[in-house]
Amino acid sequence: MKNIEIKDLFSFHFVENVQYSAKGKRAVFEVAKADEKENGYHRNLYLYDKKIKQLTSGNHDSFLTWLDDEELLFKRACKKGTDVFSIRVDGGESTLYHHFEIDIAKMEPFQNGFIILGSDVIENTNEDYTIVDEIPYWFNGQGFINKQRTSLYFYDGKLTKLTDPLFQVETIFVDQQNVYFSGNSYTLKKPIKDDLFVYDGSKITKCLDNPYLIQSIFAMNENIYVMASDGVDYGINQTPNIYLLKDHQLVYVTKIDRSLDNAVAFDMCLKSGKQHVVTRYGYLSIVTDVDHTKLSNFDHSFKEKVLYDQDCTITSVDTNGHTILFTKLDAKTPSELYQFDFKTGKAIQLTKFNDAYVKEHQISLPKPIQYTSMNLDLNGWIIYPTNFDKTKTYPAILDIHGGPRAIYSSAFFHEMQVWASKGYFVLFTNIRGSDGRGDDFADIRGQYGHIDYQNLMDFVDTALKKVKQIDVKKLCVTGGSYGGFMTNWIITHTDRFIAAASQRSISNWVSFSFLSDIGYYFGPDQNGAKDIFKDTQALWDHSPLKYADQVKTPTLFIHSDEDYRCPLPEGMQLMQALAIQNIPTKLVIFHHENHELSRSGKPSNRIKRLEEITNWFEKYTKETLENHIK
Repeated sequence: MKNIEIKDLFSFHFVENVQYSAKGKRAVFEVAKADEKENGYHRNLYLYDKKIKQLTSGNHDSFLTWLDDEELLFKRACKKGTDVFSIRVDGGESTLYHHFEIDIAKMEPFQNGFIILGSDVIENTNEDYTIVDEIPYWFNGQGFINKQRTSLYFYDGKLTKLTDPLFQVETIFVDQQNVYFSGNSYTLKKPIKDDLFVYDGSKITKCLDNPYLIQSIFAMNENIYVMASDGVDYGINQTPNIYLLKDHQLVYVTKIDRSLDNAVAFDMCLKSGKQHVVTRYGYLSIVTDVDHTKLSNFDHSFKEKVLYDQDCTITSVDTNGHTILFTKLDAKTPSELYQFDFKTGKAIQLTKFNDAYVKEHQISLPKPIQYTSMNLDLNGWIIYPTNFDKTKTYPAILDIHGGPRAIYSSAFFHEMQVWASKGYFVLFTNIRGSDGRGDDFADIRGQYGHIDYQNLMDFVDTALKKVKQIDVKKLCVTGGSYGGFMTNWIITHTDRFIAAASQRSISNWVSFSFLSDIGYYFGPDQNGAKDIFKDTQALWDHSPLKYADQVKTPTLFIHSDEDYRCPLPEGMQLMQALAIQNIPTKLVIFHHENHELSRSGKPSNRIKRLEEITNWFEKYTKETLENHIK
């Protein structure tokens, strides 16, 4: 059996985005794979029709929509705009359907044509300067977006833009007669909340006067429902209520105190797919519940019936009303396609893209740890070092998820398995602020660095008591985004960790609030600052940079220069503060990467990132590693 290595990234298949045909006779899904030579990802379509067969081989193909049960449309990357191809599932080559001079995100049949969600291709004609006159002027993964909007188009042989040039479309739902969409037209500052509109094929009408944080729109039992929140009770991360759209008003129906999507943090998925689908039985959805995801069906009264509840992470789902297809990964198996039968209540694995890898490699399965912190019963996991010997001691890495409204699960996590193979215990947990347990549990506004910090320290203490082989003098800590903030907070409040790796972090809530693409509303909201100008003390009090004079821990900072979610200066500030004090530190800046570096960055950069973190930890735990790792 082989140890899991960093470059095994090139061995994995990412099975994603399953979509049934219109009548449900067959389904298509995508399979992606990192390519070392091209330093990118190949992505092709596969068909499930009792058997699995590869449908495309262009290596840059993404599903768009079914035309009928026999033919579908997909898009293929090109230098400018979008090439849309059609292909029949019964054989034959794909043919170019149309080249669009826009970037297409979504395309669905509507009346005698297609509704398209996309954006104009705007080229930077001057490389010497950029002019911005609105916020956000940049956005993670998109670069500078000043005056760029995601728009609604109709195509029937001719492409017509339906929304005005300054209108930003956020969410759309297409049925046979209407297109419902949320968004706003704005100048200077993008609103946080959106209005709701309907397009009937001839005109656009505003159908909701009061703005909400709108998550999704769907039709069921001849009614239109909107999942939305006003953000009054729990801020911008508040779980949406389900409303009935009636007479240009939202009528409250119910609230399901769980996220109806996948909120798991992991590094084994490049994209997801459908998170829910409406059938004659009701609303089928992925549900994030405590420390995993499950499949539930909500009937027309929104009463929940759990259909599939295993220790796993489900990334996409679709159904034809008789069977459910879904993509998932669990502790031992990277992503594959599965089928659930309503009658038997059982699921079977349909694909085996990663089976050979699993059989050839030693995977250390996470072991659960229950603990109590601040009168809360919490759960976490510990992954033991590969070839664990109970007579020896080993270093440990505390890994903190982002969000904070995300969760860890026991699902296969490449970076954690790499560390286990190199002789580390890996500790990870879902503390207050995490998803899966409702709004009260997830709400840590104004408490960043307090209740969450205590939860983490109590978790580490519990692990040390339960597992005597953890070397208390060889503890490391890392995390990204919110996990990067917590890493920064930890090193400014304790010296119990021998080394730290802070990734895409926040060090200064004041600067973050005036730099990040979401900063002007996220920073004040999460730190209890009602006025971004008058309440800067609240922002500063929760900033690790304020306490930088207390740091003793050697710390590596990982940032990307096109990360506009947690911008590069957030790492630069704290790194410089450590250097001033002669604390060992290093900043690794990845060029032309963004906030998604660890999940979907260029393969070479993902490998370099993991090498830098691993080497940093090995440098400060070298004595222990030399005793136990060949």
